[in-house]
Amino acid sequence: MAIDYLKLFGDDFDTVLKALDDLTPAAEKVLLNSLDNMVFDAQTFSTNIEKQISSMTSSGMSRGAVASSLNNDMKTGGRIFGALRNSVKSGIVEGVQETAKLGQYDNYDLDKGNFAWVTVGGHKVCADCDGRAGDVGTFNYHETEGLPGAGWSVCQAYCYCVLDPTGKLPKKVQGVPVKEKGASARKGPKVKRITEAQAGTLARKFVGMAQKADVALTGVIEGMAEQVGARMHGLKYRIKDFKSTTRKIIANNVEDGVSYARMAKEDLSDINRYTYILKNESYVDDFYTIVRGIEAEGYELAKIKNYWDGDLYKGMNCNFKTLDGRKFEIQFNTQTQQYVKDKFSHKWYEEFREISTAPARKDQLEILLTEKWNAVSAPSGAIEIPNFP
Repeated sequence: MAIDYLKLFGDDFDTVLKALDDLTPAAEKVLLNSLDNMVFDAQTFSTNIEKQISSMTSSGMSRGAVASSLNNDMKTGGRIFGALRNSVKSGIVEGVQETAKLGQYDNYDLDKGNFAWVTVGGHKVCADCDGRAGDVGTFNYHETEGLPGAGWSVCQAYCYCVLDPTGKLPKKVQGVPVKEKGASARKGPKVKRITEAQAGTLARKFVGMAQKADVALTGVIEGMAEQVGARMHGLKYRIKDFKSTTRKIIANNVEDGVSYARMAKEDLSDINRYTYILKNESYVDDFYTIVRGIEAEGYELAKIKNYWDGDLYKGMNCNFKTLDGRKFEIQFNTQTQQYVKDKFSHKWYEEFREISTAPARKDQLEILLTEKWNAVSAPSGAIEIPNFP
């Protein structure tokens, strides 16, 4: 999407655009990319603050109370202004990093020879970059897999890794430790990467346990739906399949640092999963009736995650525990919310959370998700349902 900078910033900005013509093409590209990101950040901030004001005023808050709440959010770096601060910080870091890298490969024949991936210590190295340490290949190979700081890795723009064309550097270089004022050092054991075979072993175990629990559990869930007049959605997908379970186990290990032993002990929370479609007018009453009814059958309520006031998703999930300690998940949706989730949100969010998605595209997707979910009204009283624990 081309941005009309003169329309956005005014005719005076023409001076800035003309100045870009005096830069090298590479430098001009870096600056224009930074400008694009700032525009997306501003649009996202505008959408978020308008949504928050609308939500607060619709709940009965006075203009003075709304202003006070937003002022406090700004002073404390809360959800809205904190996100703006972080996006600006990220944009500055990315611009500095990209500028520093300009011309770094100009003296090398990129079509010949190999480059070695080198991680730089002194800060936390993300799991993606750590896995590339010592990786040797042509420049085209690294370009395909993802260059340092190109946005494919968990660290995105905060990447200090380099490609060594000489092959003389060790695969990991220990830099000067970076410590922010007031920060305390945290030490902990490094989580060992699990293999696909190990993930498959766990997946078979978890899916097998879910299948054994299915008949009794589904009977209770469907019974509660009949009691409140709710509809079940996607019941045939109530047990996560082997492939999806394996993928989630690997993701939990790589992205969240969950060890094999911990997962084997704690299980996953959504191998058995159910979705209720509740009526808007009786949403809160039906929710509590279902929760109490499931508890009465001997299942323990473990967690309530209320996203009805969210920006990138709206809805509510609960986790329960069976008598043997296994968890299962229930989603409490509405007809409109389920439509938006299936038709738009799911595919956008999957792209948004992919580590290979470029930062500028993530900003676009965040705007799309926010605009789409802002159009979905929460059922009366749903936002007030407290999270648990």
